[in-house]
Amino acid sequence: MKLGPNVANFGVGDHVLISCITSCGRCMNCKKGMYSHCESAGGWILGNLIDGTQAEYVRIPFADNSLYPIPAGADEEALVMLSDILPTGFECGVVNGKIKPGDTVAIVGGGPIGLATLLTAQFYSPAEIIMVDIDDNVLKSPKNWERLRSSTTAMGRLLRRCWH
Repeated sequence: MKLGPNVANFGVGDHVLISCITSCGRCMNCKKGMYSHCESAGGWILGNLIDGTQAEYVRIPFADNSLYPIPAGADEEALVMLSDILPTGFECGVVNGKIKPGDTVAIVGGGPIGLATLLTAQFYSPAEIIMVDIDDNVLKSPKNWERLRSSTTAMGRLLRRCWH
């Protein structure tokens, strides 16, 4: 295991969260916060042009801009959601959907990305969130929803409105 010559902020053995999108941090798109459109060989390259991101070791271009340190004692299994699923639901569903307070939001698909959208859409105080899925079991599964119901009262009210 070794570090590339341009890595200054991380060391061998550091526990890090890998962003699913790499960012040079210097091009016009990265400066605008549009990291998936990085003009310097970054963007959506992991799992596309670079294989093995689910492996024990992987090369991460622009590591100083694309890795995030994991604090000691953090639940690393829970943090996996922050690498791809949660940001996708937030950026593609909530930010690009331009959700505003009072909106009615329809989320098509109750899988991991849909659930991430459901969770992060609440930051924008929509009046109603409607989850749509062709599989009734996804919407009715007590195993899936019990955890969410108990997470916050707001979530419980939201789920009762959407699924009951």
